[in-house]
Amino acid sequence: MMDGDTTRATKVPQQHAEERRQLGVESSEQNQDLMVDVIEELTTSLEDLHVVEELLGVQSDELAAAREFVEAERKRTEKALHESNAMWQGLFESAPDAIVAVDGEGRITRVNTQLETMFGYSREELLGKPVEVLLPERFRGRHVDYRAGYYFHPHTRPMRTGLELYGRRKDGSEFPVDVALSSLKTGDDILVLSIIRDITERKRAEESLRQETVIVQLLKDVAVAANRASTIEDALRFALNRICAHTGWPIGHVYFPAGDSRDELAPSTIWHLENPEQFEAFRNATECARFAPGVGLPGRVFANGQPEWIVDVTTVGVKDFPRLTVAKENGIKAAFAFPVLVETEVVAVLEFFFQALVEPDESLLEVMSNIGTQLGRVVERQRAEESRRRAHEEVERRVQERTAQLSQANVYLMREVSERQQAEAKLAEMFNQVEQSCDDMRSILNQLNVGTAMTDPDGRIVFLSEAAQRFFGTSQEEVLGTPWEEVFALKQADEVQLKAMVARPLGLRTKVLAHLETAKGRRYWVDITVQDDPRDAQRKIFFLYDVSEVQDLRRLLEKKVRFHDIVGKSEPMERVYQQIRDVAQVDSTVLIEGETGTGKELVARAIHCSSRRKDMPFIPVNCAGLTESLLTSQLFGHKRGAFTGATQDHKGLFETANGGTIFLDEIGDIPVSVQTNLLRVLEAREVTRVGESRPKKIDVRVLAATNQDLTRKIAQGSFRPDLLYRIRVARIQLPPLRQRREDIPLLGEWFLGQCRAATGKPVQVVSHKAMQALLTYHWPGNVRELKNAIEFAVIRCSGSTIHIEDLPPEIVRSIDRQLPLDMTYQDEKERLLAALGAAKGNRSAAARLLGMSRATFYRRLASLRKESKIKTVGSA
Repeated sequence: MMDGDTTRATKVPQQHAEERRQLGVESSEQNQDLMVDVIEELTTSLEDLHVVEELLGVQSDELAAAREFVEAERKRTEKALHESNAMWQGLFESAPDAIVAVDGEGRITRVNTQLETMFGYSREELLGKPVEVLLPERFRGRHVDYRAGYYFHPHTRPMRTGLELYGRRKDGSEFPVDVALSSLKTGDDILVLSIIRDITERKRAEESLRQETVIVQLLKDVAVAANRASTIEDALRFALNRICAHTGWPIGHVYFPAGDSRDELAPSTIWHLENPEQFEAFRNATECARFAPGVGLPGRVFANGQPEWIVDVTTVGVKDFPRLTVAKENGIKAAFAFPVLVETEVVAVLEFFFQALVEPDESLLEVMSNIGTQLGRVVERQRAEESRRRAHEEVERRVQERTAQLSQANVYLMREVSERQQAEAKLAEMFNQVEQSCDDMRSILNQLNVGTAMTDPDGRIVFLSEAAQRFFGTSQEEVLGTPWEEVFALKQADEVQLKAMVARPLGLRTKVLAHLETAKGRRYWVDITVQDDPRDAQRKIFFLYDVSEVQDLRRLLEKKVRFHDIVGKSEPMERVYQQIRDVAQVDSTVLIEGETGTGKELVARAIHCSSRRKDMPFIPVNCAGLTESLLTSQLFGHKRGAFTGATQDHKGLFETANGGTIFLDEIGDIPVSVQTNLLRVLEAREVTRVGESRPKKIDVRVLAATNQDLTRKIAQGSFRPDLLYRIRVARIQLPPLRQRREDIPLLGEWFLGQCRAATGKPVQVVSHKAMQALLTYHWPGNVRELKNAIEFAVIRCSGSTIHIEDLPPEIVRSIDRQLPLDMTYQDEKERLLAALGAAKGNRSAAARLLGMSRATFYRRLASLRKESKIKTVGSA
């Protein structure tokens, strides 16, 4: 098998031992050809000897001896040839990789057992066939041209040359391969040997490693935030930013308990990754919202301390989701929230929203739970600092009180010399009280889980709390009078940084993260802050906070790896995943084609999140839901006064998406006039607002999607061909659910788990007959219809098992008669008429069969009626 790359260098690097053994087939065949030539020469010699005998009419001893010698040589050579052939055949068949031999006409002349196993063909089916039968159809034309060039300049090419090559099995499935080529001259012809290796598992491992990197980076960022933030507000604000940026979630909120009573939650921080104007109503509703424990999504998470995921907020009631009405208006579908915990206490709740149905991921839930626990440690540290501050204020207050008392006593001494002895006794008592205050201060500091070290003006230790003694692995008596640098025993870099903090003015000092190790090998990570002693600024107080658990958690989080967005493990979906990985590495425009309900926007988001633009905006636009003027204004923006109602300048979605990605859904419904402007944006990479004449340069990747035949729309004059060529630089065809039925059990189990959690019903499994009905149904609405069918069945089910009678009526009916909708119709008219026929003229039911809204069904039906004047019968 050969590929279409004719510009590769022909230099042959050193092969592996296995490849050298496989390529040894070439020398074996050359030896066989040489032996055949020897046998032919010996046979000719025997015939010449017979001719000589006939001419002479005698049989001399010399001729007889010569004849016997030639005959013996011929038999020996034939035996050697037979043994060589057996050895060659054994080597050929025992090779661990597939091997195919192709003649100068491109026909297959020999294959081994491994090739039969790999491609699913028998030897008899392949011999004499063109080698292109082993290639995907899209490569066959180019391969014929490359093969001709290869025969003109034959060369040896090893594996691992970096080419993206694919094979095609007998059942039509494709798989990635690596191919080594070598040529063998046989007479006037050239025989090409291709050694083929299936590298599917290697490709999967590479993709898994790439996906793991994304989640590890998120965990690293949050760990850094938890370590460096001085307040829980700062930590949560940064964490909210990074979670939204890494996951692409467009809306995020942080809630804190309002007041000391903790009887309600109030929003503190609101984050919108995308255009804030798009969610203005929902934002306003959230800012005014208050949630009692157990009420609404934040209230339930606050009450039970567990994360909660709502796949579709439109399926829950206002009681469970008070902001339901405004959420629908803003196109919000899924929601997710998780708590920030300090032990079992919920100190905050993080909430996220999505404009698409998003399924929960157990690994993601675990990661978010760990993040919540990690952020809780910031609260612990903040509380410890507050406790230390109060203790310090209390000590200072007591010292001031005792100092005032001493001053008063001194005045008494000056005024009343006669009462000197009494005053001296009282002064001694006061000094005792001061000493007692110092003892109180030491006791308070020892009770805190914060290491405290105090120095004199010369930097020598005068006090070491119990926590500090534990950190340094020593006692206070052993280090009194010792310079603090010797007691701390820091690494050089940490000591230099801490000395710099000591030398700075108080207002410019920051925390220093240091690593301590005791003489017994106990290790600690501590945050060290330096304060001036209120009595003497030359004296210093060092506070050491134990952050070892945070550092350990950070290392553990770095090992967490798992990432998966789209449900499906079938071969068609694996091909889609590979296409997503391929197009994500470049900035080319991509056209995503597929029926309604197949998940085109999910694919677009996956491309964006896998690309270099993943940290920039992702702007989805439904082109079918806007009028021509509104769509023009939304996409390109407008200048104040450009038209009636344009009261201020408006930035278009292309400008909003600058640096990121814009997703044009239902691009086939864009009016022709708007198509012209869109073509200008794609070609010149610049946009001009309505009412302006000066274009603005933009850097936006364009992804488009459609469920229509755009070539047919071109023929009808409703779509520009040059626009099609611009948006279809790369294309991804999403398979309908009926073409990947093996994913139905997996999807059904996934949706069943969601519905079980949402309804609280103990439905555990789908019966065998019900699953068979799901597998044989034609699914015109694809994955969206399957989810609705499972939810319908869970609602109707009265036990723990979904039976066939619990399924929607259209699925039950399809068991006895197969609807004509399982065909892939070539035009929209046939598909709509087939749905109307299956629904007996009921247009609402026909829309449900096709997995689309009634408004969309009516609009497409009206469009077709104008074109072909079709007549429909039925009612809504």
